[in-house]
Amino acid sequence: MIPKISIIIPNYNHANYLDKRIESILQQTYQDFEIILMDDCSTDDSRTILNKYMNHARISKVLFNSKNSGSTFKQWQKGINEAQGQYIWIAESDDYADKRLLETLGKQLDSHPSVGLAYCQSWAIDESNSIIRSCKEMYPFLPGNIVHNGREVIKNYMAGSNLIPNASAVVFKREIALQVNSDYTQFKFSGDWWFWCELLLRSDIIHICEELNYFRFHLNKVSISSARKGLYFTEGLTILNLIKRKANLPEEIFINKTKNWALNFIQIQLESTSRLSYKTALKVIWRSIEINKLFIVRVVYLLFRRNFNLFKVR
Repeated sequence: MIPKISIIIPNYNHANYLDKRIESILQQTYQDFEIILMDDCSTDDSRTILNKYMNHARISKVLFNSKNSGSTFKQWQKGINEAQGQYIWIAESDDYADKRLLETLGKQLDSHPSVGLAYCQSWAIDESNSIIRSCKEMYPFLPGNIVHNGREVIKNYMAGSNLIPNASAVVFKREIALQVNSDYTQFKFSGDWWFWCELLLRSDIIHICEELNYFRFHLNKVSISSARKGLYFTEGLTILNLIKRKANLPEEIFINKTKNWALNFIQIQLESTSRLSYKTALKVIWRSIEINKLFIVRVVYLLFRRNFNLFKVR
């Protein structure tokens, strides 16, 4: 019998968190699901832990890569293609969930035919499972419990930043995901941002304000290292250009959004304890030309102030 929901767990070196991740899924109040376990050639003890669950009734597939794919989003695509369910939940291997997450988000998709993705709020947690704070205090979010037009959400929210910072908080329709091309897999850091936009170009969205997801923050998180390398900026500009083209974003809104995006990146660098490499700094300057020829002056000033101590930081 085909399950209603396919749960994809794409893992890489998260042995310390896998048991809690998987157990939080097995304890869900909604039980019509399959689990696809994936490992991208981990170098820690992940496979030993995953092997413990291989014969569990809910585990439909265990996919071990013999070579690292180099991309979380290539793993997403592989899992989506292997899934059988009507809905998909990409449950990141270092996070965990409230036992009501699947039931709550699944009901929203059942109740609203136009909705292609439903997401909930998250608790930010540390490496020891202690709650840091609600992600409501950290990221922008949609008004809750009502259906929002997908294209309007792109224009008003996603054209400025990724509205959904954690895939573990989202359940989406597989039928719509299969219509998405592979562009998002080419990104190292921001593929989820573009993937959500692709879904929103084809469907609506609903947000549940309750924190039903536990989103883990730790020092080796990909998002932290990627921001320091400049991918936060360069990939972000690429996605903003894709949004402009595919969602028909007006030129004035595009310029304003990209300026805000660039300044946000530079602010992160000003507050960071590590500096950009010369190569990355030059790449950031070059990509800034796409925004505005005058704006590049401000970018150069701020980067030099941060990276080369030519200007005093206040």
